[in-house]
Amino acid sequence: MTGWVLLGNLGFQGTVRLAGFLNLGAAGLVLTLWRLAARVPAAGPTPDLAPPGAAAARSASIGWYLVYGLTGAVALGLEVVFFRVIDAVMRGNSYTFGHVLMLYLLLFGAGAAIASRYVGRARRPDRWFLGLQFAVGVAALVGLLVLVELPGRIGLDGPLDRLFAIDGFDPGQYDLGSFREVARFLFVHAGAPLLVMGLPVLCTGASFPFVQALVAQRLYTLGRRTGALVAANVVGNVLGTLVVGFVLLDRLGTSGTVRLLAGLLVLPGLAFAATHVGWARVTFGTGGVVALAALMGVFPSNPRLWAFLHSADASRFTLAEERSCVNALKPRQGEDLLFVNGISQNAYPFDDFHVLIGLLPTLLHPAPDSAVAVGLGIGATPYGISRDPRVGSLTVAELCGGEVALQRVLAGRGAPEPARLLGDPRVRIRIGDGRKALLAAPEERFDLATVDVVRPQSGSSGSLYSVEFYRLLASRLQDDGLFSQWSPTPRTLNSVTEVFPYVSRFTVPSYYGSQFVVASRRPIPFDREAVLGRLAGLEPDAFLPARAEALAQFLRSVEPEQIRAGGPPVPVDGRDLNRDLRPLDEFFLNNPEAVPERPRSP
Repeated sequence: MTGWVLLGNLGFQGTVRLAGFLNLGAAGLVLTLWRLAARVPAAGPTPDLAPPGAAAARSASIGWYLVYGLTGAVALGLEVVFFRVIDAVMRGNSYTFGHVLMLYLLLFGAGAAIASRYVGRARRPDRWFLGLQFAVGVAALVGLLVLVELPGRIGLDGPLDRLFAIDGFDPGQYDLGSFREVARFLFVHAGAPLLVMGLPVLCTGASFPFVQALVAQRLYTLGRRTGALVAANVVGNVLGTLVVGFVLLDRLGTSGTVRLLAGLLVLPGLAFAATHVGWARVTFGTGGVVALAALMGVFPSNPRLWAFLHSADASRFTLAEERSCVNALKPRQGEDLLFVNGISQNAYPFDDFHVLIGLLPTLLHPAPDSAVAVGLGIGATPYGISRDPRVGSLTVAELCGGEVALQRVLAGRGAPEPARLLGDPRVRIRIGDGRKALLAAPEERFDLATVDVVRPQSGSSGSLYSVEFYRLLASRLQDDGLFSQWSPTPRTLNSVTEVFPYVSRFTVPSYYGSQFVVASRRPIPFDREAVLGRLAGLEPDAFLPARAEALAQFLRSVEPEQIRAGGPPVPVDGRDLNRDLRPLDEFFLNNPEAVPERPRSP
């Protein structure tokens, strides 16, 4: 409800308020039930609070707390991996997190509920717990293996190729008017997630009643030991999440991380075998190790896994996975298309549009000494800024550090623009969140600022298309500084004009009629002859001859559209703006993009 409905309709503040009222309602209900229960007389004498053997039972329980903490680390480490894979399947939108969390909790609860019906009959709950934990590792390997390898063997590779080739269910593509689209929807939101995480999470949940039975065998300690058990598990969860998120995905990638986590669960498998005697112990121990080793041997490599999720040939697919993002280059029709978390961005060779977002404001400014670019991408926008020799410094902030590695790959293939950008001493590339970089240096002021980041419908993009972010950018600009950005939606344009008193819009016909804006706190004169003169004064090899002519032709013919020319902004409805705590474009299913543009001020 929160992921698919509440956040998109109520925003973050409204959703938190509703959750708070629900918590208050739950507290009131508990208080009412407690008062009703207090009126019922006790059925018998109070049980002994310190029965014999309590100390021995406590000592035995400590070991199970540690074991459950360790398996909890693996469980949440796997959840991080599951989210990364399913986020790519769902193509990185804001509905993914709530959807994956819902499935995880539902599966965990279902596993616990099923196992709780049988735990009382189990003579050896330790065996069941250890065996189920070993099954988690096996199931995690099997699920991803089946997802990657089975479709091609049963004739489903064609439909999946079409699904993963570009953007799958990206904004505007949730059209369920045909059987094919319904089937795609069910595969993306149910089939693939359940295949990846269904059985592992069911087994994780089913193990809980058995380990609880091991540590909470007396009524008088039931509450305290259940709390301690859950606490130990949560500590393991936190550690597992941190290690996987900050270390393993960087070092081993998704495939290597799954192998390692599944391999760790061979330990409870061996402990399960040790609870048997004779040939049973040897059979279970040897068979478990051999089965797990065989699965790890045939498990797809990281390039193979991500090539499948991009409908790419693994031999011609370039992957740069790190802890923040999955970055990839995929060849298509003579170009290398950049993907970030499964969503296509832009391509090399550069297109005119992305170059102009950086180049045009640079040429418009009379003295652009310092510049900042939020977002590296394929490099086109920062490259456009850097070609002007008047620019003394350019700081590029990029969250996805793997994009720098892909720039090096392109440079190694002989691409001149990435090689120049990376080798330019004026350019500093900082890996990290762009908004955080601006907040961390409040004293810095820039003549130019560009933003070329993910689409506004991508997960967590709202903080880069909001009124508050544009105010931050405005505060980091010199008085005559210029800001430029793609104008993807009317709501984005309204948010820009809420902050900047002067906004001009430019349309690039050669790139599907896409538009970008240049904004400032001062008037933005468009001196065509001066802009063309500055373009002619760039280094002769700044652009290939055909590109240089295309850029010059654009500048000779473009007519800027004045969106706001000073004065106070015309008031608009709150749902026509993006806010930090109400990113409406980000939750595109709840909020249509077709909102009215702000009326022009007189």
